[in-house]
Amino acid sequence: MAVSALNTGGRDDCLAWLMERIKENGFDLRVEDLPARVGGFSSWYDQAIFINRQWQDRPEFPFLLAHELGHLLNGDREINYFTMATVRLKSERQANIIAIELMREFARDYDLTFAGPYQFAASFGIPADLDYLI
Repeated sequence: MAVSALNTGGRDDCLAWLMERIKENGFDLRVEDLPARVGGFSSWYDQAIFINRQWQDRPEFPFLLAHELGHLLNGDREINYFTMATVRLKSERQANIIAIELMREFARDYDLTFAGPYQFAASFGIPADLDYLI
């Protein structure tokens, strides 16, 4: 089915699909009150993704969830802003690649097609500066 963007039902399906991937990989999802500028983070130590309660309705929420799952699937261990920049950049790029692949897998599972990479990115809230990865 061709789509122009994920409607509310499609977005909900995507989030449910991602939550199932989180669960089947043995990770937890925790929704918390975090600082407004923080969408979420993952913790290898806790085997969990922490999501900011205030970000749940944002368009980029599906990508944020997939990105944090990408960190855990990649085995990133407590990468933070004190980590050497080259390691942090490599970790962030790899999490973005995994997140985009998860979005592609969801689209295949639900038989969704898109007019092009920009429509795909907009549908899942993928930031415009990552279009080169799509």
